[in-house]
Amino acid sequence: MAEEALFTYGVMRIGEATIGVPIANLAEVFHNSERKALPIASEFLQCGVDLRGKLVPVFNISLIGTFGSESQAGILGVVLEHDTASLAFYVDEIVGIANVAAENISAISDTSRAGASFFKNLFPFRDQFVAILDVDEVFAVPGVYTVNRSAEGVATAHDKGPPMLTFVAGEALYSLPAVDVHAAVPKQVIEETAITSGPCLGEITYHNRRIPVICPVSILGLGNRQSRSVSEIVVLRFPDNLLLGIAVDAIRDIRTFPTAKETQIPVWQAGSNFIEKVLVQDDGAQIYVIDVALLCAAKEVAEIASLSRIESEVTDEVVALDDDSVDVIKERERYLVVDLHKRIAVPLLQVTCILDEPQKITPTKSANDCFCGYFSRLGETIALIDLREQLGAGKVDSKTAQVLMTGDKGSQIGFLVDHVIGIEVSQWRENPKNKTPSIQEVVVQLGAGEDQQVLPFFDLTNIRSSIISNAHH
Repeated sequence: MAEEALFTYGVMRIGEATIGVPIANLAEVFHNSERKALPIASEFLQCGVDLRGKLVPVFNISLIGTFGSESQAGILGVVLEHDTASLAFYVDEIVGIANVAAENISAISDTSRAGASFFKNLFPFRDQFVAILDVDEVFAVPGVYTVNRSAEGVATAHDKGPPMLTFVAGEALYSLPAVDVHAAVPKQVIEETAITSGPCLGEITYHNRRIPVICPVSILGLGNRQSRSVSEIVVLRFPDNLLLGIAVDAIRDIRTFPTAKETQIPVWQAGSNFIEKVLVQDDGAQIYVIDVALLCAAKEVAEIASLSRIESEVTDEVVALDDDSVDVIKERERYLVVDLHKRIAVPLLQVTCILDEPQKITPTKSANDCFCGYFSRLGETIALIDLREQLGAGKVDSKTAQVLMTGDKGSQIGFLVDHVIGIEVSQWRENPKNKTPSIQEVVVQLGAGEDQQVLPFFDLTNIRSSIISNAHH
């Protein structure tokens, strides 16, 4: 069967409306708050904007549609290309890139069929409808002035690469193909949760979808890593409908680059290299192009992206084993694999955050040897419990000791463990009929095939409840 034809659009929001621009006409997205006066008078033009030494007229797009309120700051704009001409207009937000099948595009028209129509088609995208801007009609409006693309730009149009999204992270410039971008998310808080570890900074929620967020400096090896809790996010599409967020300092623009400016990357790091090539600009700036295919294939990165998977509801199907005292519940839940005196599996939902062992602990006298004292985090004083000591298996003395946080704000407890190995998805869990954990351990199977492992199921909330109950007596 022939592959279905897809049309690609840059999707952006102006006020309450969402519009799409054919990717072939989308020259770039820019940040520029300085408006330049134009030496010509036109009711259709707001101002001009200086883009790399070229004054590009800014079209007043509110004259051709009902958009509500466009941002008065005017710092985010889009440049259109049509034949040899360029024109810009301001938008409020870049929503993302849409690949749309022809059958999902619907025509719209007025009943009189008279006059120019700037929006002739629309398509569904993320629970909303996107109106497609007819670029030909915009450039045909009388009284709209445009600027000519440079002779070099026109001559080398056939030598240009695909539209690329460029961003800054850790003082390094990166870019990647715009078609691989699921969304460009405005600056927001990255929540530290149980998945926060190593290159994974935490997660955001976007359109009711959980998206893990990584630090690009840690993964790609360029730039200076900075601790951040608020960031703009570039969300990439991964295979199997997975998503991965990249925390960036600023999203710069979307535009094409002449292939003549491409150069091979030198050997700058050992091991995995996710940089495909370098785009060297006229001003000497180096833009490092990310090889998205290699990034998706990397095991460490793919495992983080897998945390965005939309899991089907847990089945209640119970399968009986030969042992009359035990049933098995089929499930697909996420577990933390933790090193204690042995490896255990802790339900991920029971852990709110994973921390390194605190350096400053206030000791306290207690009849409970597992109670290490108090440490502070985010303005709250938190009790620290040595979980190995709590289970009667000696003290945690690993140099890689970590703390599992559990409980709500105001009543959190930190459990000290030797090390967190990773996150795995379960296939089944024991449902004991007659036994209790004190008699025999309940187990859960994580992974499948050669990677499967059966580990003791560890209920951290029960331990926490027991500690709180004993403290109150």
